[in-house]
Amino acid sequence: LAADFADAIAGRRERGEQLSVTFIGIVGLDIVDGGSDGERLWLDVRIVGQMVSVLRDSLGAVVLGDPLRVVDIPELWTFERQLHSPEPVWQLVATEPEE
Repeated sequence: LAADFADAIAGRRERGEQLSVTFIGIVGLDIVDGGSDGERLWLDVRIVGQMVSVLRDSLGAVVLGDPLRVVDIPELWTFERQLHSPEPVWQLVATEPEE
């Protein structure tokens, strides 16, 4: 996953493109699933964020997105924690776009 991000950034840099992303806020947050396997607890959380995303070419022209349009981005985030741990810390272990 980190390599994919690095490749995308390198590709944009080579083409002289610039990506601008502005996070507006979270408009939805719902626990959609959860459970335990006896050693760990897990929760799937549907999060809907809003953002403005614009990709510009080397001349500053918009290639993708719209600088005046706020877009809802629904994703599924999975959190886990150890069941018998004294620490009540949940870790983010996966994210994926909602289809």
